[in-house]
Amino acid sequence: MSLQSQLAEKDQTLNDMRDMLRNQNNMHMLESRTMASAWFNLQRQLERQSGFGHSSGMGSAAATRQGGAPASWLGQQRVTLDMQLNG
Repeated sequence: MSLQSQLAEKDQTLNDMRDMLRNQNNMHMLESRTMASAWFNLQRQLERQSGFGHSSGMGSAAATRQGGAPASWLGQQRVTLDMQLNG
């Protein structure tokens, strides 16, 4: 086997391995996104079932209706904006 053919074979092997690595990295990113999405959806579902969390209606507007004022600045801003929008 000549030196040039060995070099061409090594280059081809190197390119194949780079493609494999690129494909594995893409697959890893896809799996990571899928897992993160699954965890997020599970957490949202648990919030809804337990009655806690933003999606359950226990946010600042609900707390204000029940007589409690939100402690955070953002919660206060939400209540103020709610009152301005709803009159």
